[in-house]
Amino acid sequence: MDNKNTNNLDENTQNNKGNISNDANIEDKKSTMSANSSNNDNCVDSEGAKANKDKHILTMPNNGKTVEITKDTNFGSKNKFQECLLNVGWFFAVNILWVYCKLFLGLKIEGKENYKQLREKKKGFLVISNHIHVMDTPMVAVTLKPHKLQFTSIESNFAIPVAGKILSFFNVIPMPENPFKLKIVFDYINKAVGEGKVVHLFPEGVLLPYNNKLKRFNRGAFVCAERAKCDILPIVYTQRKAKGPFKYLKKYRCSYTAHILPALELDQSLNRKDAINDIESRARAVMEETLQKYDENVISIDYSEFK
Repeated sequence: MDNKNTNNLDENTQNNKGNISNDANIEDKKSTMSANSSNNDNCVDSEGAKANKDKHILTMPNNGKTVEITKDTNFGSKNKFQECLLNVGWFFAVNILWVYCKLFLGLKIEGKENYKQLREKKKGFLVISNHIHVMDTPMVAVTLKPHKLQFTSIESNFAIPVAGKILSFFNVIPMPENPFKLKIVFDYINKAVGEGKVVHLFPEGVLLPYNNKLKRFNRGAFVCAERAKCDILPIVYTQRKAKGPFKYLKKYRCSYTAHILPALELDQSLNRKDAINDIESRARAVMEETLQKYDENVISIDYSEFK
């Protein structure tokens, strides 16, 4: 899947650039819906969502189904047996993905001590990372191996044949377009973090393969952090030139480094709006600094139309 997408990427961006936004069908309205920080914790700024609609470049097949979400929906395991199956599945999946990420993505991990220090608090927290590869969700799982965490994904991904079932099995949280459903999801995330779980979100919302510049952040992750009064662990994935056997395994001769940055604490001395703005700006600053310092810009693609 990775090779197929990357082989078509240059042709799409250079020869058919004018059609990219028309062909992209997977919209990430979930993250572009930002919470209304001035009025109600549970409201979503729908006007901001309409003004900032982003689309994925990659088009994935789906059957058009939506995920049923009600106030009673539980995105975690329903019973101990299901939890046991999840743990077994997670163990095998992450170890298989570890081999894949090492061999075909050349993944290196820096800053493990930052993750270890945060785990020592024995509290739930949020993880954020830049969204630059079709396999970056598995890369996050491998980066934080062996600990289990819950991922989020746009609702339309659950309609992809086979893949949607896999997402459900691993308790991936759907991020719906409907603002009322989105409120239910945010409530669940806050509850999960409060129970000591770790949840991952992509603040950029949209996937732009091999993009080495941060896009605009959506506020969902930071609103959740303020509501849950939890820390945020930023992870940045950077490109580096593939060496040794890796350069023969990859068309673009590109490997990746995961930089686990120091956790960001919420400044609870600030009012709600300022606290959200503060942790968002700090997250963006450290992530941009890491990209500028370590990314070797092996693959450079013009995504200027995706502001």
